[in-house]
Amino acid sequence: MARARSSLILAAFATLLLGCQPALDPATTRGASGADCIALFQQYDILDRFMPTPRRDRWSVPPELMRQAEWLRDGGCVTLSADLAGMEDLPVVPVSNSGAAVPPTTIHVGVVTTSEDDARAIRYFEARGLRAFSIGKPGLGRRVYVGPLGTAGALEGVRQAALEAGFAYPYPIGN
Repeated sequence: MARARSSLILAAFATLLLGCQPALDPATTRGASGADCIALFQQYDILDRFMPTPRRDRWSVPPELMRQAEWLRDGGCVTLSADLAGMEDLPVVPVSNSGAAVPPTTIHVGVVTTSEDDARAIRYFEARGLRAFSIGKPGLGRRVYVGPLGTAGALEGVRQAALEAGFAYPYPIGN
């Protein structure tokens, strides 16, 4: 009972936090700058972190999280198979650790919608000597991450490799 109450309080707090931010209209984010998609992903992460965990007998995704996932999809923030066409044909250039040291940082490369694209993305980054992994999110797809990375050169190298592959909105996240 106490756990359910604390989960509800956290969910209310997250909703309040998001209520203080202007909602991003998906109609204005389609084709817009990556900053809008990054903000939508960050809002999704806040909701995901603070929403109560569904019970085993109710495996549904909370409506607030589904709405945010819909905004990401409608806003053009999800990477489609067509965006990754030709990814395997790109030259394999290893990403090197160069430049200033940075705290361990992971890059959120993007979201893919099929298990085939997920496997292709993981292979693409691993071929460049990087640790890549993905986490499935119901209603959204599989989120692809690379890292942790420890230098500014590696962060820029991953960002460039992601853009060349067809991922439009790579951004660093804290660890």
